[in-house]
Amino acid sequence: MATTKEKEKKEDLSAGDAAALFIHNHRRPIQVVMAVIAVGIIGFIATVSVRGALEKKAIIRVDEYARRFAELGDPASASGTDTLLEELNEFAPKTFGYAAGKAYSLAAEIYAAKNEWALAEEAWVAAAKKAPKIFLTPFSLYSAAVAAEEQGKLDKAIEYHTLCVEYAGLNPAAAHSQFSIGRILEQRNNKEEAIAAYRKVIENWSGNTNWSNLARNRIIALEL
Repeated sequence: MATTKEKEKKEDLSAGDAAALFIHNHRRPIQVVMAVIAVGIIGFIATVSVRGALEKKAIIRVDEYARRFAELGDPASASGTDTLLEELNEFAPKTFGYAAGKAYSLAAEIYAAKNEWALAEEAWVAAAKKAPKIFLTPFSLYSAAVAAEEQGKLDKAIEYHTLCVEYAGLNPAAAHSQFSIGRILEQRNNKEEAIAAYRKVIENWSGNTNWSNLARNRIIALEL
């Protein structure tokens, strides 16, 4: 049992002394915790460094694929198309970020050139998923909408255009996508919904005179 003097001694300890005493008495578990934290930090830095190196390597590789694609001329008939497509389809699922998105988009361009629209749609959607929140995403969604429409999948086309519009800040073609929603709805004889879609073009992209004027003209035609 602690004596009166021992109690008084403990009460007289300053905050710094108390902390020092706590650390002294628990130095072993504290050292273990600090070691674990240090290992975690080192592991995080190593992971980030490795990921950065892999990403840089992947971007260099996909840039080479892009160069080869540009040299094909007509992807539908060029002799190197199938080889490039095979390499892209092997590379894209194994990487991430921009490099993966770009690889899928190149594959989609080849499928589109061959009028293989189902495969083009699938590749564009993969590109959008692999490269979120960068300019490639809305471009891929817009292209997926075009591929879907080529197959007569109008509901899917509207879905992709709607997602594309959500990236308006990254997407110079957002007004085009919104207009396309109106156009498809008009094509399906959904007059009121088409007018509402066209009005969104005017409301949200008044500065884009090309699409806002086209939307205004379509509204006038539908309201006659």
